[in-house]
Amino acid sequence: MSDIKKFQITKQFSKKRLDKILTEMLTTYSRTYIGNLIKNNFVKINNKIIIEPDYKPDTGDMVEIELPPQRYPIKDNIDLPVIYNDDFILVINKPPGINVHPVKTSDVLKNEITIVDIIYYKYPEFKNFPESSQRPGIVHRLDKDTSGVMVIAKNPQTQFELSKQFSERKIEKTYLGIVNGSLKEKQGTIDSYISKYKYKFNTYGINAKNAITKFKVLKNFGDFCLVEFRPLTGRTHQIRIHSSLIGHPILGDKLYNKNPLSPELKNICSRQMLHSYKLKLLHPKELKTIEFKAPLPEDFLNVLNFIKNNYQKNS
Repeated sequence: MSDIKKFQITKQFSKKRLDKILTEMLTTYSRTYIGNLIKNNFVKINNKIIIEPDYKPDTGDMVEIELPPQRYPIKDNIDLPVIYNDDFILVINKPPGINVHPVKTSDVLKNEITIVDIIYYKYPEFKNFPESSQRPGIVHRLDKDTSGVMVIAKNPQTQFELSKQFSERKIEKTYLGIVNGSLKEKQGTIDSYISKYKYKFNTYGINAKNAITKFKVLKNFGDFCLVEFRPLTGRTHQIRIHSSLIGHPILGDKLYNKNPLSPELKNICSRQMLHSYKLKLLHPKELKTIEFKAPLPEDFLNVLNFIKNNYQKNS
C-alpha cells in the first residue's frame, strides 16, 4: 500500500525547487527518484497535481506526496550469492536479469526488485546510510543482463574511497564474453569515444567520453569466440559497444547485436553472454590488494558448452 505524506511549506523552503525540498524532507529518497514521482503525478500542492520538479511553492502551501510501496523482496525469494563480506565491503556474484537500481523513469514505478532492494532488506547496516536509500553503497554497476562480481560499500566513507579508486582507474576489472564471429587478432585494444543521450549510447555525439578496452581471445570456435575483456575506463555499455564496434558483438545482446540466433541457441540464450569474472581492488581499511572472482553462471556455461559441442569443428 502506498504511503501518503503531507508537509506545509515553511519560510525556510519557500521559493526553492520542489524536488529539492522533498529530497531534504525525505532523506531516504534520492532527488532523481523524487523527480520521477513528481513527473508521474504522485505529488500535489494544495490538492492540485504538480508535474514540474522545478516548481517553487510558497510559504504555507500544502504538499502531498504518494510514495509507492517499497520493493523489498520476501526473505530469501531471490538468491544473492555472496563472495566476500566484512564490516566494510560486501562482494556479490550478481545474477543476470536484475537491475542494480532503477535506471530510468519507467523502472522507478514498476516495483521490480533490484540489487539495492535485496541488500537493503538483508543487511540492516545499509539502512544507516545518510544518503539516498536508492543507491546505498553502490560504487559501480553491472547492466541488468550482465552477471558477475560486484563490490558494494557498507558505509559512506568506504563508498567514497572505492568510488575514488574506480574514478582513478585503480581497480582492475575482467569480464568474459562470448562474441559472434572469429576475431583475426588474438588480442588488442579498442579505443573510441562513447556518448549517451536519453539512455541511448553510441560512439559519437556531443559530450562523448574516451573509452578504452583491452581484449584477448581465449578460445576461437569459428562462428563464435570466448573473449576476455579488460575495460580501462568505465563508460556505460562500454564492452557491449566496443565489441559491436569491431564487428564482433556480444552473443545475445538485444541492443547491439543484430545477428539472429539459431533456433537451438535461442532456446538457451536469453540474455547477453557477458560476465564480470574478476575484480581486483585495494581494500579500503586493510590497505592491501585483494582479488575476487565469480564463477560462470549456469546459463553462460550451457551456451558455452553448446557452442563447444556444435562449433568446435569449425575452429
